[in-house]
Amino acid sequence: MNAAPLPIEPADRAEVAEIRDQLRRDGRMWEDVDLDRSQFLVCRDAGRRVGWVGLEIDGRGALLRSLYTDPAWRKRGIGRRLVEAAEREAARRGARVMVLFSTEAGDYFRRLGYEEIPVQDAVATVHSTPQVLWYLPRPHLLAVEVTYRKLL
Repeated sequence: MNAAPLPIEPADRAEVAEIRDQLRRDGRMWEDVDLDRSQFLVCRDAGRRVGWVGLEIDGRGALLRSLYTDPAWRKRGIGRRLVEAAEREAARRGARVMVLFSTEAGDYFRRLGYEEIPVQDAVATVHSTPQVLWYLPRPHLLAVEVTYRKLL
């Protein structure tokens, strides 16, 4: 008999701050996590956070960001479930397209139905999200990004 899937729930402001700090410690992009505008969904096992994904809504567009699964929990479908939960939440809030920036996980996101698009198309879709607003004054960093889109 299979165990029930681990719950996925919204993170509160304090937990978003903890995730931001963990991103910084891991050497991942953290400077653009806005405690007021960046929403995260978390997956927990017995109260311990084993994965998360960020979501930023901008009208009909949504930005998926900072997907992470604890290495001990990988290959169990948690990342996929987190992405699917973020897609459902974005659609519930009126978004019709999800975009993301990724220089390393393109194959993973293609398997989840995302297609590569020009960076400027992604920027135009979610132009007022904290991540894009952080990138705009840093065009040299934006220029090396790879972006993906999925219609919701």
